[in-house]
Amino acid sequence: MKNNNGFTLVELLSVITLLGLILLLIVPNVMNIFSGAKKNIFYDEVLNIYNNTYTTYVYRSSNGDYNKRFCVGKDSILNMLELEEKENLYYDILVNSYGEILEFKVSNEEFGINLSKNDGIKKKSIKQESISDSFEINCNLD
Repeated sequence: MKNNNGFTLVELLSVITLLGLILLLIVPNVMNIFSGAKKNIFYDEVLNIYNNTYTTYVYRSSNGDYNKRFCVGKDSILNMLELEEKENLYYDILVNSYGEILEFKVSNEEFGINLSKNDGIKKKSIKQESISDSFEINCNLD
């Protein structure tokens, strides 16, 4: 009587091939989910910075500080916002004397948003579709 206690090479190769095909279908979808989640987190940070900009400007201007530019770059800082410090999150924001945001640039290592409007950027105009690839922010005084 013959005792077959194992798998044949053909059976093992078939299982490995099926697992490989399943992984080829699943991995890209999982990576898209992770990328989408990172983009959502960045979008939430952008909205937080937008909200904080007006509040910080009004508070500081009521105390006599009328600086209209808030900028944190990779290698430079000029008039930080009152934010919880985030690693690799940079911004350059210009407001008018009413606290309306005229230029709004925010970037991290993966994503960025760059908006500009002479009559002020409204919160509803900040959409996830406006998010692009990251870019460098410098806080030069020019």
